[in-house]
Formats: sequence, structure tokens, C-alpha cells
Amino acid sequence: MHSIQPHAWHRLTLAAAAALGIALSAVLAVQFSNTQIEEKRHQLIVEATGFADDLEQYLQGREMIAKTVGIVFEAPNLSAPHPLGSVGKKVLALTPEITVMAWIPQVDPSRIHEVLNALSAAGRRPRLYGPNFESLDVTDIQRVLYPVVDIEPNSDDRKVGLGMEVGLFPSRKAAFEQARDEKRVIATAPVDLLQPLNSTGYILFSPVFNERGFVGCVTFVFRVDQLLNGFAHARRIPMNFSVYDATESGQSRFLVGVTRQAEIETVNPSVRSDGAETIRQSLDFAGRKIVVLFEPGPDLVQVGLRQALVVGSLGLLLTGTILWSMYYFMRSSRRLASEITTANFMKGSLELLNRELVHRVGNLLAVAQAIIRLSYDGSLSTVEFRESILARLHALHQSVGLINREDWKGVWLHELLQTEIAPVADRVDVAGRDALLKPKAAQSLSLLFYELMTNSSKHGALSKRGGRVTAGWEIKDSDSGRLFCFQWQEHDHEIIKPPTRQGFGTKLLTRLVPGDLSGRATLNYESGWFRYDLEAPVERVVEQESNAAVIVKPVVPLHVVGGIRVPSN
Repeated sequence: MHSIQPHAWHRLTLAAAAALGIALSAVLAVQFSNTQIEEKRHQLIVEATGFADDLEQYLQGREMIAKTVGIVFEAPNLSAPHPLGSVGKKVLALTPEITVMAWIPQVDPSRIHEVLNALSAAGRRPRLYGPNFESLDVTDIQRVLYPVVDIEPNSDDRKVGLGMEVGLFPSRKAAFEQARDEKRVIATAPVDLLQPLNSTGYILFSPVFNERGFVGCVTFVFRVDQLLNGFAHARRIPMNFSVYDATESGQSRFLVGVTRQAEIETVNPSVRSDGAETIRQSLDFAGRKIVVLFEPGPDLVQVGLRQALVVGSLGLLLTGTILWSMYYFMRSSRRLASEITTANFMKGSLELLNRELVHRVGNLLAVAQAIIRLSYDGSLSTVEFRESILARLHALHQSVGLINREDWKGVWLHELLQTEIAPVADRVDVAGRDALLKPKAAQSLSLLFYELMTNSSKHGALSKRGGRVTAGWEIKDSDSGRLFCFQWQEHDHEIIKPPTRQGFGTKLLTRLVPGDLSGRATLNYESGWFRYDLEAPVERVVEQESNAAVIVKPVVPLHVVGGIRVPSN
């Protein structure tokens, strides 16, 4: 009996230890499996989000190029040969993803003969055609026409589009008229492009306006596969993904698929099972909603099961010592999972901050590039170009300094105006309630204030002793919403008619700044005075309103006391 009892106790102890070890191993395996699944899922979501943000910035960059071309494009006469001229070649060289550019004016039926003459001058038949390449009889036509009158590159295989009447293509017509009505770049729904492109693509319409109003659209054709190919080859792709157009409610159209090896697939595989897990991201591209579906690859549950088997096996092998260490390991695992989650969150925050910084620097460089290019085009000599570009970049630098001082949260209007008109502040009468400007609006208004001050000092009221200027602004209600209204009026102004030469300054006052703020501006020359008026939606200009009246004085150094800017003594 005594010899048997210890043996049975040993077996019972071993069985109990084995059962406890198996139970603890199972608990640990489940815990570790769940941790790995959540960590993997979070990692994939962070990678997909960052990749989708980069893709959206890439697409918005192409949209911005189209917008810029539409702003600076000078619409020629209908009969002018090759209206795109060197502009098209420069844009295509800058953005190889653009397959074709085209100029499509809005043509009154009474002027259709000018379009036919322009087509003849381009070496094409003087005719307009519809979706089936059938010639149109324009003799008695009464509606407004949208014909393609110029194409770049101007090669024979691309000239097939010359003479196409866009008004007979529903998707193209809708995008054309939406761009005209909303005054912004609009993309068509995905369309089947004409030969020789023979693929699916987007067509972007950038509206062109002049002093008479809307005159037409500069059109940009993007093949979807080429557009995504240019983006994919410049970046590491975290996982396979597919791109869909989901603008229409309840409908998604497959556009293209991209593998991790940057291979472009134009055929929708559609073999994913209903239980397969995907990561969905939505983007915006010129008014179209783009959905990107990322495919993580191996199922996340399988990843968790593999980890569970490994941990469970180790637990069975270490049953003799696992009784104490298991609890410690579980607690460490939870702490490790929390630290990993925190580290991933910090990494995601840093990546978001870096992308925001890159976006802001890119916008600033785009503004500086536009200033340099347009100042060069509007200068009559190298000396004039050098002086104008240095002064304008200095004005932009001052506004960026004010914005950066407030961590890009905005800048007060009175401080910005005070900085830009400092040399003549004692001769400018100011009226208006102070307002905190949005950073982007502050950049545009800084250039506006500097240009108005400079023009007045050279040619206007401030160029002679005793001349004065009144600068005022207000926020008022209108039928279209609340408007920010700014007015610059010069007294004793000797110029009574607009200048014949429109340089960079005139374009900045009448087109660039109003276009950037989605507003409009007017120049008024009358006997003895000059007035400039700017109106823009409040939401594009003002971040925060104030009831404090503004008095602009000569600039003195500022320092911060308790979060309030006060003059230094």
C-alpha cells in the first residue's frame, strides 16, 4: 500500500500539472493570437491609410496642374491656328501622365464657320462629328456648340479628335457644363477613350474665363492605367489593391488593379470570397469619388492561428516551469501589446505630420513658382524681373513668417496689412473689424496688399505728396451666402483709364487671388480716383471673426506676453 500510494500521487500530480500547463498554454495561445491579429490589422490599416493619402495628393497634384493651366491660359480667337501652342508641350513635358490636351471653346452657332476654318488650317476636314464619327449638318443648328479645335500632341494619330462635338457625348457634356457652372476642374465619369488610346480613362475639364466671362475649357485626358502606373513605380506598395469609381450611389466601376510588384491589371479578377477581409479607403479626384480596396493577403485569422500553435507548443514543452512563468508572460504580453499599439499610433501621427508638412511646403513652392514664372512673363527687362521677383517673394516670406509664428493656425488681418504696407502706413486710412485669416488666404492676401501698395507708390495716389488711400473691408450677407468684401480706393489718382499692358500685377489682382479664394474682383478707373474691389466667400478667407476695430500704424517690433501680441518698447 505504501509503495503504491506515492506512485499514484505522482501520476495525479503529473496529470494535474499537465492539465494546468495545457490550460495555461491554451489561454496564452488565445491571448497571443488575438494580440497578433489586432497588431497586424492595425499595421495594415496604417499602411493603407498612408498609401491612400499619398495617392490622393498625387491625384490632386494633377488636378492642380489642370486648374493652373485653366487660370493662366489666354483664350485666342476661334480662327487662330494651334491655340495651345507651346503651352501644351510644356505641360505634357511636366506631366507625362497626361495623354492628350485639347482646347474646347464654347461657340455660338453664328460663329461655327470660324471653327471650320480653324480645322482646315490644322490639316483636317472642315466638319464636326458625333459619337459614331458621323458628320454633323451645322447649317441650321441653333444650340451652343462645344467643338474640339486643337489637340496636343499635334500628331496625326491624335488629330482624330479634332472636330468632335462634345455636346453629343453625354458624360463629356455634363462634365464640361459642370466645370463652367461651378468654376472648378471637373472629371468625367470613366469613359472609353477613342483610338488609338483604346482604354478607360478620365477627362478633366478646366474652365477658362476672361473679361467677357466663360469662353471654354482646356481638357486633359488621363488613361487610368498610365495614371496609376506613374504613381506605383515611384513608391513601395504595401499590398495588392484595386481602384473603383464609386461616384454614382450604389454603383462601383472597376478601373484598374495594382499588385505589390507594381504590375497594372486592367481586368477585374473578382475572385475574392465574401469572407475575405479588405481595407477600404476613399479619395476625391476632380469631383469623382475614388474607392481603393486593399487586399491584406493571408487571412488575419490564419496568422493568429499560426502564432497560437507556436505558443501552445512551447507551453507544452515547458509544462514543468510554465506554472509560474505563464502568468508573468501573459502580463508582459498585454503590456507589450499596449506599447506596440502606442508606438504604432505615434508612428502614424508622425507620418501624418510629415505628410502635412510636405503638403504645405508643396503649396508654398507652387505659389513661389507661379510668382517667378508670371513675373518673368510680365517683365520687360532683366532688372525689372529681378526687382519684382525679389520684392514679391519678400512679401510672401513675410506672410509665411506670420503664419508660421502661430503654428499655421492663421494670422490676423490687421497684422498682415500692417506688415505689407509698412512703408506707407501713415498715408493709408483703414476701416474694418479685425479677423483671423486662414493660412492659405493669408498668403494670397499678402501678395494682394503688396501689389496694391507697390502699384500705388509707383503710378497711383501714393506716388505723389499728399495722395491718400482708403482700405476697408467688411463681412456682409448676400443671396449666395456671407461674403468677405475688401476695397482699396485711391484719391487724387491721375490715371483715368486701364493700362494697355496687363502684367503679372494685373493678373494677380483680377484672376489669381480671386481664383485662389473662389471669389471675384474688379478694377475701376474714374477721373481723379481708382478703386479695387474683391469679394470672396467667408469660409475661404476667415477662420475667426472679431469685433475689434482696426487702426494700422507704422510697424514696430512685436513680442508675446501671456499669449497676446504687444509692441516692444
